[in-house]
Amino acid sequence: MKTIAILLSSALIAIPAHAAFTITYVDALEGAGGNTFATGGSQGDTSWIANTDGSSDTGWSNRALADYNGDTIFQALPDGSAENIPELTTRISGLADGTYEIWTFYWDQVVSTDQNWSIATGLTSGDLTTYSSPGQPAVPGATTVNVTNAADLSFANNPNVTRNNGNNQMFGVYLGQVTVSGGSDIDVFVDMLIDGASGTSRTLYDGVGYALIPEPSTVLAGSLGALLLLRRRRH
Repeated sequence: MKTIAILLSSALIAIPAHAAFTITYVDALEGAGGNTFATGGSQGDTSWIANTDGSSDTGWSNRALADYNGDTIFQALPDGSAENIPELTTRISGLADGTYEIWTFYWDQVVSTDQNWSIATGLTSGDLTTYSSPGQPAVPGATTVNVTNAADLSFANNPNVTRNNGNNQMFGVYLGQVTVSGGSDIDVFVDMLIDGASGTSRTLYDGVGYALIPEPSTVLAGSLGALLLLRRRRH
């Protein structure tokens, strides 16, 4: 049992801050009954949607395209400056008390050598970081840290992570951990903060995700069961 105790201790210490927990994907939806709105505005106000396709310096496009989750995507593609593209809030509600990993999901055209699809996102309004996809053309001012191809993540509800014969792939940005208490909401903020050259840069925002982090007692119980089973097999 002394050996088991040492192994348990090592197992608990080895749990990373960002572990491979199962993520529940939440599609971003506008309008009454949805979860996404212009930061500081109301859920029912959709004036931040400028059109259904194309580019705009003042709003997001709500594009109806097959194989994005929900068959729609929020696109930020300014003609000139992204300065007036509004920040969005996606609210995650109804979670049980606990600590959760939080993710933002966007799409990138991975076969292009000149298009840079990125996203600005974070857990604090007005204090967002711009992220771009690993292995893709560099986006000046963006980071690839904490960005993962969604195909390499584990999901509870199987969102679509690839389309257009694999030319477009979904990527996840790990934002950190948030503790829910007393039914509190989690707000995720999204924007486009870096202008693209010749219209090749854009943001294609699809949704967010959360993953419950098990309580240490749950991890301990699972580790103990596994180690006891291993000990029995050795005798």
